[in-house]
Amino acid sequence: MTLMIKLSVASLLICMTYVSKADSPLTSTFFANVYKDYPLIEELLVLSSDSSAKRPELKEKHLQFFDHSAFGLDVKIALVNAFSFGESGNLEIFKTHLIKKYKLQSSEMDSLLMAPEYPNEELPGKVKSFHYHDLVLLSYIQAMHDYFNPVLAMKGVYKAAQAHPESGAAAYVFGLIMSQIYFDVDWCMVYTSMQSVREGGNYSIDILRKEAIEQIFAYIDLYRSQCIEDGMIYKDDDAVVNKYTADYWKSNPVFKRPEEIPQLSKGEYFDLVLLNKPDGPDGYINQWINYDELSDGTRMVLSIANNGNIPSLETNMQIEVRDWIDEEMITTHVIQERIPVLDPGTSADIEVIITYYWIYDPDADFVIRVDFDNIMNEKNEKNNSAEFHEAD
Repeated sequence: MTLMIKLSVASLLICMTYVSKADSPLTSTFFANVYKDYPLIEELLVLSSDSSAKRPELKEKHLQFFDHSAFGLDVKIALVNAFSFGESGNLEIFKTHLIKKYKLQSSEMDSLLMAPEYPNEELPGKVKSFHYHDLVLLSYIQAMHDYFNPVLAMKGVYKAAQAHPESGAAAYVFGLIMSQIYFDVDWCMVYTSMQSVREGGNYSIDILRKEAIEQIFAYIDLYRSQCIEDGMIYKDDDAVVNKYTADYWKSNPVFKRPEEIPQLSKGEYFDLVLLNKPDGPDGYINQWINYDELSDGTRMVLSIANNGNIPSLETNMQIEVRDWIDEEMITTHVIQERIPVLDPGTSADIEVIITYYWIYDPDADFVIRVDFDNIMNEKNEKNNSAEFHEAD
């Protein structure tokens, strides 16, 4: 399972929202014409070119196409894409087909097309037996039918992409639906949701044609500039790099370790100490961590003291923010800040802003490490870091 899939489901529980514009990831990414060598898709493309024609509906031949094991999922989602977006009878037709195919109760089908209440929520009843093609197709049809409420399509596509990380088509439909969810929340995430699908997967089946991916990103790439403006990524020789990763800070430390460290005389020592604790009447949330309205993110105030007997050296601290997803801890953000020179017995408050990301109680898991690059040989290295875990 890719990192994007793990992170996104936790995020969507924060950003369930209604999309209000037809110009959006689901409605503006058209790639069916890349697959027009399939007669059923070409037929739909011809029908859609006639503005006076009635919008086509799913017929038995389309349902048989969906059920045929000889066709890859990438071709099947291209067929859905050819039907285009907006309310139609196609959702009910496909639901009825699946109810008959899997001998379901209507309530089981209805519960599948509901917003998830928590990450990795179990699929209801016999829906667990769905082939992953059907989960993805149903999710995509639901999302295209009601693109104002994309979160209703999340359960099935998430399970399919989670169980089949090798499937390119499952990942792309998951990414498009996630981008639609983010559309009215964070335009940068519209881009990064899909960028992680394009670059983060090791796909071996259901691989979309190169031209289809290019057509999808002809629209998605419009949001890349928002990420650069927000400071979430930067542009370097046309490469886009996520700043909130450990790899980024390895190559771009806030303070670069000097080639020569001053030698200490006998009796001299450094000792930087992280003073922040998880205690207090409100814990650390609202005490030294607060929502930052200006950046729509998190504001941390971290207190660092020098308990040594000589001035400290300039150095870095690193914060790693984590989420528990599927009983596994995943790092979501890595941030570095500079620690200035501190005289013996003094302290400094260092402000850290994480834009567009709220560390919300009780799900704040993170690690803070002072002198992260170990620039100083300190008297006590054990007081340099602390872990803060979600409240019980």
